[in-house]
Amino acid sequence: MTAADRPTVRAGLGHRGQVTLILSLLVDQLSAGQLPDVTGWRPRSPWDIWWVCFRTGLPASTLGLAHLLQLGARMAECDACRRLVVDLTSNAPTHPGPDGDNECGCFTAWAVSLRSPEPQIHWPALVSGVAMVKPGTELGAVTDLLSVDFEIHERITRALTVADVRRLYPDAYGAAFVSGRDAYLTSSPSTVLTLRAKTPARAGTEYKRSIRRALGHGDLLRNHLHMPDNPGETWCDLRLLAGDHNDLYRRYDSGHATDRVDHYRHLLGLEQPRSRAR
Repeated sequence: MTAADRPTVRAGLGHRGQVTLILSLLVDQLSAGQLPDVTGWRPRSPWDIWWVCFRTGLPASTLGLAHLLQLGARMAECDACRRLVVDLTSNAPTHPGPDGDNECGCFTAWAVSLRSPEPQIHWPALVSGVAMVKPGTELGAVTDLLSVDFEIHERITRALTVADVRRLYPDAYGAAFVSGRDAYLTSSPSTVLTLRAKTPARAGTEYKRSIRRALGHGDLLRNHLHMPDNPGETWCDLRLLAGDHNDLYRRYDSGHATDRVDHYRHLLGLEQPRSRAR
């Protein structure tokens, strides 16, 4: 990655930007064979830690995050939330329910913050990618649009469970919205497309929106396709939707994982570990 590929967004980094950078940092540390290390990160909420664990399907201890949930850690939410997140991330991470298990309102306030408008990050380009064509959308129309930039590597028919849907959208909130979304996405099978970019692609939010616009009218739920916005969630979605056997990310993108790790640290303002200092 050259200096020109390192846009400076550090000053305007929003809540979701910080959390998705941490996710991508950890995923690429694992891809590069490094020990997970987020030294210097101060999560705003224990739910940030839960989001990263739940999105990856890995416990806090595996991701090197458990120490951040110790009593006395400086985070906004109440201690009941901290204790709940410890329970939810100690083993295979689980979901607390549409509005959390507490009556404190912290989960919903956190989710609102995570979904609030903020500056977009220009993510490093990847070769691997994944898209999920939602129920009721014409598959051929989606593949025609994606095929301009990607080779369709594999097509998988996937009947999502509620647990799958929660993993895809951990920060969705509001019991009525979440139950409607769960019902829609589990109503009939979706098609998962694993993708190989013809040239390394920055498949961010605007790319996904351009595909949706080309497909025509939709709404907040029936918006044609799900597509991750960043390297960390690309890794997570390939693992969740295409299965552990899928090795696109390892095959095509792990070779540059160390460069991406350095890039994420730069954007987050985290120092290089001493063992890797140059």
